[in-house]
Amino acid sequence: MRRAVVTSMIVMASLLVASPAALAGGSWMNVTQVNGQSVPPDLPGGSAWAPVGATVTMQGQFCTGALAAPSSPGPWFAYLSTPGTRTLLGPVEITPPAGGVDCPYVAHTTFVVPDVAPGFYTARVCNVGCHNGIGDLIGGSFTVASTSLEAVLLGRLDRAQDRANRLADKVRHADAQTARLAETRTELDAARQTLAATQAASDRLVAQRDAALKAREAAVVDASATARTWKVVAGVLAFLMLVTWVAVWVRRRNRLRIKVPDTIEELVSADHPADR
Repeated sequence: MRRAVVTSMIVMASLLVASPAALAGGSWMNVTQVNGQSVPPDLPGGSAWAPVGATVTMQGQFCTGALAAPSSPGPWFAYLSTPGTRTLLGPVEITPPAGGVDCPYVAHTTFVVPDVAPGFYTARVCNVGCHNGIGDLIGGSFTVASTSLEAVLLGRLDRAQDRANRLADKVRHADAQTARLAETRTELDAARQTLAATQAASDRLVAQRDAALKAREAAVVDASATARTWKVVAGVLAFLMLVTWVAVWVRRRNRLRIKVPDTIEELVSADHPADR
């Protein structure tokens, strides 16, 4: 009965403990044995767990990639990625594919779990000092826990932390969008104020233009009226002058001219019809 409970708890841990890192691109090694006990090969990466001090064997296939060629001599090692540090786990054996084909290569490593805090870890494959990787091989992942129940809880915690990180990213993104929206609103308010000032200035210019047009129209009307008045006055003056000239001419024409002779010759000639 106890063995069945332990087995069921291991299955639960295998199904519930998972990590997004195992879903990343590239090739991964899986945990094949813990303390000599086989681990099912169909478990997703990161689902296997082992306590501190346990002997873990990992194995996986990989091909070429953006890193060093799989045929590079190495040597290659597995490093445990911990916050801010890398812990050397052990060497990684690279077996080339049979028959001279390009891939897959096989990576195999066995190491003892170091004294680290319980949690999810990734064992990365790289050269000495972990400066370069090989092919498209990333490494392997597993959970360090004392019991299967702890592994289950750590898996839940890891997933919860991952969700919390994604939510935090969304909150930061929303905050950034809110800040940009506030800046946009400020710019929009400034643009509205500028537009209102421009519209007011335009209205004043339009009012000044309309007033100038009205003043010009009034001036044109006044000028036209003045011109008509002067035309009338000029016509009246011309008419009066004409009438005066005609009257003077008629008066001169009808005036009798009397010539008093001063000498006898003028007296004699005055009787001549031509002098009359």
